[in-house]
Formats: sequence, C-alpha cells, structure tokens
Amino acid sequence: MRRVLQRLLDSFGSSAHTGLEITSAGVCGVSVARGRSTRVTGMAWEPLAPGVVRPAAAEPNVLDAVALRAAVERVLERLGSPRRIALVVPDAAGKVSILNLESIPKRRVEVEQVVRWQIGKAVPFPVETAQVAWTEGSGPGENGHRLLVVVMRRDVVEEYESVCRDAGAHAGIVGLSTFDVVNAVLGAQPNRGPASGAVEQAWMLVHLAPESTSLAIVRGGRPIFYRSRAGSAESEVVDAIHQSAMYFEDRLGGGGFDRLLAHVSGDLAAPNALWSTVESRLGMTVEMVDPRLVVDFGVQDVDRARVAAATAPVGVLLRG
Repeated sequence: MRRVLQRLLDSFGSSAHTGLEITSAGVCGVSVARGRSTRVTGMAWEPLAPGVVRPAAAEPNVLDAVALRAAVERVLERLGSPRRIALVVPDAAGKVSILNLESIPKRRVEVEQVVRWQIGKAVPFPVETAQVAWTEGSGPGENGHRLLVVVMRRDVVEEYESVCRDAGAHAGIVGLSTFDVVNAVLGAQPNRGPASGAVEQAWMLVHLAPESTSLAIVRGGRPIFYRSRAGSAESEVVDAIHQSAMYFEDRLGGGGFDRLLAHVSGDLAAPNALWSTVESRLGMTVEMVDPRLVVDFGVQDVDRARVAAATAPVGVLLRG
C-alpha cells in the first residue's frame, strides 16, 4: 500500500536519495549521499510556464501534464535518472486542520475513523475520496490531544504521482511543502523532536510560496499551529503573522517565540522589505531557513536562491 503523506514530521524508512519539489513556478530536485553526514551530490531546477500547475485542494492541479512531465524528466536526468524519489507538493494542494480530541483510540484504524469523521465537516470535498494523515501536537495546559491533520484528494495526489511515474520515477513519499521545510529546521537541531527529548523551544515558520503564505508554529519538536492563505501581499502577511503570534500567546500558552524563521520557495525574490517590517512589528530577528545547516553542499559556490529552493526536497529526505 502506498505511503502518502504519512507521519508528517516523524521519520520512517525510505530508500529514496532524491527529493523533488513541484511548485507552480518550477521543479527542483536534490540528490544526496548518506554516510556519517548527508552530502548533496546534485541539484537541478526547471522553470514552468504560468498555468502548467495550479495548486488547489478541490480542483485539478496539473493543467499541462506534458509540460510538467518534460520538466520533471529534465530534472531527473541531470540527477542520474533515479527510480525512487520523495515528492513535495504545494501546500495549497491539501487542507490542514488542527483537531482537539479528549482521547485517542489505541488502534490506528480507529484513530483514522475518528479523524475522518471530524475532518469531514471541514473539507470542501467528500472525505471518502481523500488521503488522510496526522501527527500529534502538544502544548502545556491542554486537555486531551491536539492532532495536526492533512487531507488531500486521492485524484490530486495521483496527478502528481502519475507525472513522476511517466517520467520514470516512483514517488514513495508525498508531503506538503511547509512540513518538509519544518523537517529541514528540525534536522539542524541537536534534538530532532519529541522522541529525542527536545527542549520546549517554540518557533514560528513563515513560508512564502508562489500561490500562498503558510505559517506554522512548532513547540518541543511538534506542530501546534498551522495557517495558510492565498497570496502574499505584504500588509496581509504582516497582519497574519502578528495575529498568529497573539493567538499563540493567548490561546496556546506561549510566552513568545525563541526563533522566527522564514522560507521563500519557488522562484520568488527575497522580500527583504517584508522581513524588515515583520522584525519591527514583532521585535525579533527573522532567520532565513538554511539547508546547509543540515546537509553538506560542498565547497562550490552555490547560488543562494537555488540553495533555498533545495530546502523542502532536503527536508522530505530527512524523513528517512
């Protein structure tokens, strides 16, 4: 059975050494070699014309499969034509919700039944047609359990998988972009997550993509908040960040963030004016997520924009 969107932030076995991210702006691929450390052995980027991919949770995403497959083929060819890959798709292709449950059944099948019943009220399509995955969040003073749940229509997942399959690669893992950027951040920390006894550090990630802006809050290695909205107008992004910070403080028992991180995916220009405004509003320094803290890119001079584009593909590979 395919493992699609399973265990959003936790590690599980994967033989893939190539991560591929598809955005509406282009296709980015990264190959790594694992040893005592993880080393990048290849990177490739192919731009996409507007309209080839249009991420949406309840509509077709791949509007020009021929053009997307050609771009994926060119990227994979420059990475040695791998047969197994880990795939990252845009946040807007799925729906993410936070569920609060008084208790969680012991059997996974029973958990899925509860999650599907609860989440079915919030998604714009029949939950029976969807692939569902979840991971447990945390927070002091909370009653019961907080679950972060991702839902994607199976036909949307199949659109992306079939393009890769036609290009000669099997996508054994599929994940949403923001959560794999989170994985890259966790991979740079000495204690990766709750299983390793990570300290209760709290941080916010601001993720700008061509079609959306996503915010995630992580505490103690677990996600406790997620919000995504279309567009990236500066005033709206700043307001969303400030509102989310207030929600964290007022409703999630937060006393402020230890870190404020940002990531720009696709082929967007770095919005330096936006980050300056955010820093002034929150009184914190914005740190750009840097995958070079997780994997070795070598001594060669690598374009900073291409390093940034490699973040989510590196993050999805850290799951294995």
